[in-house]
Amino acid sequence: MNLKCYWGVGLGAMLACTGCGSAVDEQRDGDVAAAEQTSEPIIVVAGRKFMRRDQWSQADFERISYEGRADQDGRTPAVLAAQLRGHVAVGNEYYIELEPNIELANEILSGKPVAGTPDSEAREGRTIIGTDDRSAWSGGSNNVPATTIGFNESRGSGVRINDTTLYTAAHVVYDTQVGNNWFCANGTTTAGCNRPRWRFGVNGTSAFAGWTAYNCDVITIPTAFVNLVDTSNESNWAHWDFAIVNLINCTGRGGTSWLGTLPLTDQGLLDASANRLGYPARALCPTGANGDTGFASGTSVLGTDCPGTGSFPGSTYRLNNTTAPYAGAQLWYAFSTDVWAGDATSIRSTVDLTHGDSGGPLYVFAPGSSTDRRVIGVSSLAPKTYNVFNRWTSETHNWFHAYASFP
Repeated sequence: MNLKCYWGVGLGAMLACTGCGSAVDEQRDGDVAAAEQTSEPIIVVAGRKFMRRDQWSQADFERISYEGRADQDGRTPAVLAAQLRGHVAVGNEYYIELEPNIELANEILSGKPVAGTPDSEAREGRTIIGTDDRSAWSGGSNNVPATTIGFNESRGSGVRINDTTLYTAAHVVYDTQVGNNWFCANGTTTAGCNRPRWRFGVNGTSAFAGWTAYNCDVITIPTAFVNLVDTSNESNWAHWDFAIVNLINCTGRGGTSWLGTLPLTDQGLLDASANRLGYPARALCPTGANGDTGFASGTSVLGTDCPGTGSFPGSTYRLNNTTAPYAGAQLWYAFSTDVWAGDATSIRSTVDLTHGDSGGPLYVFAPGSSTDRRVIGVSSLAPKTYNVFNRWTSETHNWFHAYASFP
């Protein structure tokens, strides 16, 4: 069987092939990368074989989801490998890894610590808690860290942790609530649709880069996130709420700068001063307009006048356009010294965020540095008195290394 060529960089071809011409010959510049609309039944991603979703029976899909369900104890290689088994969007197709990655599970369970990665040289729902401490980003759209932060045209934010690898929350790219499928550019989950494009360094009317092309990226999530619907279970949801958006064939991906990563100990989190950036997805509400003020007593408050600034739920959050693709998005910043471990895979903080900030980074400065920014997690959940982040750990580090050109 011939496998589709899809060229990558880093450790080698992100999508390799057999029985076809030179992968280098298959690589194309610019937006033509979007033409890589492979429909082959089997492809190879980062050296691992994946089969198209429609080649699996529904019984097989349910078995894979059950074997990798989130609520299991992942301290054995077979269970952890099943949980981390990759689901991938390539072109406008959905693929599932043929076999669980036991080698990856063993590597993670070996307990070998991972080092943080430095940032690059600078070449370019709820949840206001108490007083709204956020502010519109004033550092410019052409400067780091703004150029490393992106948002997509249907929902959510993300951060680049190397030249081509975007770290975001799985729920930003995949919908477990309706149909278990990838989000489309229009917010639905229709099979075979164009997936949302990304844009970086946008700040009001100025921007560092234009939109990426449709379907130029390769998106990977773990099996444990598939079918996961219980957002009230922090240990399950935040643990598995991570995704790779590999921008290997995307132009306009934010230039050559990115943020580093850092796995912090529980004590390290307590000692941290955390910064958060993201693109809140609500419109600026003029006087008398209807809007969503957030949540009060656990209930969404809809159809009320946007209340302006102040204490939650009367706080302002905005996206300058009300309809996709949100060309005039506003980057917002928040800071907090109130950071602690939820568990081994999650972070809690009272740092403020709202709808649309999902997948955006929580970062600190590396010890002894005022310039080396390190991502410690991405926005995931919003309980009532604190916000929850997927925590960057040795597990996520090794998983990203296995399925992306990271570090």
